[in-house]
Amino acid sequence: MKRIILYVLLAFPLFIQSCLREQTAMCESWLLLRFRYTLNNQYTNLFGNNIHKVTVYVFDDEGKYVNTFSEQGEHLTNDYVMRIPLSEGKYSVVAYGGDFTAFSTGELSGQGNTLSGTLRKGLTDLNDFRTELKNTGGEGDYLYPSLVPDDFYAGFVTDAVAMVGNQKVTEVELMKDTKQVIVRITNTSPVTVQSVYAAAQPFDVSIMALNGRYLADNNVDLNHGTFKYTPVNMIAGTDFVEAELKIMRLMLGQVSRLVIKNSLTSEVIYNENMIDQILLNPKYKTQTDFDREDRFIFEIGIQTDGNHVRISVVINGWKINHIIPDN
Repeated sequence: MKRIILYVLLAFPLFIQSCLREQTAMCESWLLLRFRYTLNNQYTNLFGNNIHKVTVYVFDDEGKYVNTFSEQGEHLTNDYVMRIPLSEGKYSVVAYGGDFTAFSTGELSGQGNTLSGTLRKGLTDLNDFRTELKNTGGEGDYLYPSLVPDDFYAGFVTDAVAMVGNQKVTEVELMKDTKQVIVRITNTSPVTVQSVYAAAQPFDVSIMALNGRYLADNNVDLNHGTFKYTPVNMIAGTDFVEAELKIMRLMLGQVSRLVIKNSLTSEVIYNENMIDQILLNPKYKTQTDFDREDRFIFEIGIQTDGNHVRISVVINGWKINHIIPDN
């Protein structure tokens, strides 16, 4: 019996050394994360198809910042699991997918609502964490995006567990925060066509929305400024104009205003809360419906009726009632 105990005592240090050297799952505690992107109009997991970079910000059970981890490459398939070595415990995870170039993260500073560009380990609180679209000041009180954002995805989980020999994988559901808005303008009135299309850019198209900065849980920070989005691409023909805009998340209960003006006269042709207009399409009823869709097409027809201009609107294939613009 004494000989057996002696063998165990001699073998135990060798086991510990091997454990530390090889850093096997038996010896370390791990946080395991698997990412999914099912909130789309294909109703299937498109993570592996659409996302080739993930960045996660980890906070401990007291809500203090721990560290940032990132991975990219073709190996990010639907089955990919991010393995993060962490002390045993529960964590909150803020996850982002896609290119991060157009965005910045930080914590709210003690001076007003400004964002510090740094995160302090053990000090930055989850409630003060923010992610925002990089921006510059511009006309009036609006903020203008510094860069056109690439497709950007966000997710948030709490109570993610790290443990020794952990086989429990925490699922992180991502949603696409960036939206493409296509505005197609057609005009059947020769008089209006002649006056409007004389300009190099016949229409001024813009979207104003308070949706450029986000809390950890991906809700919009309502204390931030309003962004003004302008077309990233615009083409014009003899009887149409098409503008492409790239904006951030559309939120129910808020105002995201689509404004179209005659660039020659500054006359307002269309000025509506696009959230309310989209809700007239019975396909969209809930915030989930909005988040599942990443492209909204506004087809706007302009017709003259005597001294009045009537607007017909079709949104993602659904015809909205004719309206008279509010000038």
